[in-house]
Amino acid sequence: MDGHAFKFLQQDARTLKLTDLGIEPEACRLPINITSQSIVPEIQLISNLSETPFELDGRRYASVEAFW
Repeated sequence: MDGHAFKFLQQDARTLKLTDLGIEPEACRLPINITSQSIVPEIQLISNLSETPFELDGRRYASVEAFW
């Protein structure tokens, strides 16, 4: 099944069981590289360098990085 992750489990000395773990990204929880230079817009938005202005306690910040 394309896009699925599988695991072999040994049941006994002569038997292996193939188990479908589900859709690969969900089953494996593959890490993502979070960068403001990502080609994926949704990943850019969660970067601390992303231009995501906000206000906190009356002060305006251009990004999370500016706050830090």
